[in-house]
Amino acid sequence: SIAKFYWDENYKLIAQANTAISRLADATGLSDDQKKLYEAKARFFRGLAYRTLVLLYGDVPLQLEEVTSPKTDYTRESKDKVWSVVVEDLEFAAANLPDINAVKDGEISKPAANMLLSEVYLAIGNNDKAASAASAVISNPNLALMTERFGSQAKEDGDVFYDLFRPNNQNRGSGNTEAIWVIQFETNVEGGGNNTSHFFWNSGSF
Repeated sequence: SIAKFYWDENYKLIAQANTAISRLADATGLSDDQKKLYEAKARFFRGLAYRTLVLLYGDVPLQLEEVTSPKTDYTRESKDKVWSVVVEDLEFAAANLPDINAVKDGEISKPAANMLLSEVYLAIGNNDKAASAASAVISNPNLALMTERFGSQAKEDGDVFYDLFRPNNQNRGSGNTEAIWVIQFETNVEGGGNNTSHFFWNSGSF
C-alpha cells in the first residue's frame, strides 16, 4: 500500500502540473510574465514528482502533456530520460521563480528550486553543477543561518537551535531566515494534512 500511495500521489501531482502547463497558452487575462511564473511553479512540482518517482521505482512512465481521454498504453522510460526531464523542469523553475523574500510563507521560490536542483545534479553525478546550484542558495543574501534567539518562546530557557523547532517558528514571518521552503499545514482543516487525533508536526520544512 505504501508503494502504491507514493506512485499514485506523485502521478496526481504530475497530472495537475501538466494540465496547468498545457492550458497556459490559451489562458486569457494573464501577461506573458504571469504565464512564465505559473509555468515555473508547475514545472517545479512536476520535477519534484518525477525526481521522487525515479528514485523510488527506477524506470517509470513519462507523461509531459495533459491527458484528456483514457490512456492505457503507458510504457516505462529509462531513468536517464526521466532525469533529463527533471533537470530541464527544475532549471526552468530556478531561472523563473521569484526570490524567497518576494513570496508568501509556504510558497516555492528560486532557492527551493536550486536546492532541489543541487540534489538532482548529485544524483546524476554532475557534481560541478550541484555545487553551483547549492552555492546559489548558500550565498543568497535573503537566507542566513539563525544565530540569535527569536520567535514564540525566545524568552524561555534554551538556545537558537531550540527556537528553530518551537511552535510557529518555522516560517520567515517569525523571523526565521534559515528555512528554505516550509510546507504549510492547518490543524483540523480539510486538506490541511493534520488533525489533533494524530501526532504530527505542525509544519514541514527543509
